[in-house]
Amino acid sequence: MDLVEGKGRCCLQVMTERVTRKQLIFKIPDKKQQSIKKNLDMLEMKYKDEFKQIFKSITCG
Repeated sequence: MDLVEGKGRCCLQVMTERVTRKQLIFKIPDKKQQSIKKNLDMLEMKYKDEFKQIFKSITCG
């Protein structure tokens, strides 16, 4: 997982699956921990039981 900072406060949260190189990119309001956690919580609610299979580990680079 990486964060790309824009000129203002907005950032892109980028998640790349290592084997397939599939990317998920989300615009978040800032680089604060709360914003990142809120986005991960949203993903967990969206994928429900599959979340733990899809996202077995998340590393930051």
